[in-house]
Amino acid sequence: KHRHMRSLRASLILCSLIAACMHGMVATAAMPEEALYKPPADAVRDSLERRHGADRAIGTRVSLMLADHRSRCVSGQPTLYWYASGEVGAVEHQVFELGTSEPLLRHRVAGTAEEGFLPLSLAELGVKLRPGVAYLWKAIIFPEGGGNTPSVVQGEFVHAPLDDEQAERLARTNGDERLGVLGSTSAWCELFDGLTQRIATATDDETRWRRHRANMLRQVGLIDAERADESRLPLEVSLRSERSAFRSGEQIEFSFAASRRFHARILYVDVSGNRIQILPNARRSDNGFEGNTLHAYPNGLDVPLVVAAPYGRERIVLQAATAPLPSLPGRTLPNGLILLNPGPAGEGDDDLVEQVLYIDTHPAP
Repeated sequence: KHRHMRSLRASLILCSLIAACMHGMVATAAMPEEALYKPPADAVRDSLERRHGADRAIGTRVSLMLADHRSRCVSGQPTLYWYASGEVGAVEHQVFELGTSEPLLRHRVAGTAEEGFLPLSLAELGVKLRPGVAYLWKAIIFPEGGGNTPSVVQGEFVHAPLDDEQAERLARTNGDERLGVLGSTSAWCELFDGLTQRIATATDDETRWRRHRANMLRQVGLIDAERADESRLPLEVSLRSERSAFRSGEQIEFSFAASRRFHARILYVDVSGNRIQILPNARRSDNGFEGNTLHAYPNGLDVPLVVAAPYGRERIVLQAATAPLPSLPGRTLPNGLILLNPGPAGEGDDDLVEQVLYIDTHPAP
């Protein structure tokens, strides 16, 4: 027992928390792909959050699929989209030229019985936009039963056709490249429509296009819709370090990330086979992490890992899932980490996604 504890103490040396607070801050990262949508350089973000609302009778969330700045539609008859998180009653869509009181469009739909992205085709409704003109789109959500005040969500868009150079670039492309040109020219309406159609028809690449749409939604704060897309994506994780070898006295540093919101358990397995749970721990009990964010270890709440004897091949194990992870039996150490009991530590669990990072530790030269 005493030899075991000496080995464990040698493997985990507690640095001062002051030093830890100065190191390993969390940084955001676009993951796993660069965003397709590029907002205009002169975009002015709407200071009022008006794109979201709810059916007050049943609580279904409704959002207009517009950016948090005036969205560009290069077509004179674009297809707009709105999102409902579940069943919703009747919805009336109105489109106005900005600054006017008489709508160009007043279109009432019966609503929807389930969650989804719903189109509003201006071409099918016979509405043609004027170049250079900004528009206000309102959606009035009538609650089921009619006993509550309707909710109103709204957002702005502008019909801004491509200039000659942009139109020539678009004409030279097709397929996937076309979406890239639409994104680089800030053509929000056409890019969103193109991604939505790809998701519906591309059986092999659905995940790729859904990830792009989720990223696009995240960029502009359409969180309800983003989470709907995210929930249909497979969980992909990353665990990496800038180094594969560390010497005595050096601090082991690594980072981890996932393609969507996730719960994580991180284990450190030393040369002697001790499995120490470094996250969550007694000082940091929450195991939920934001997706598409690069998380560094250690940060200000973590116990740093400093190399000490015995040396050899060790590993960091990241176990991730979309649902909260159960606690594993073990003993809390004085530094707040958890020495797990012998036995399985989640390995082979079909609900877990696992990544292993191997590191080599050496004595000081």
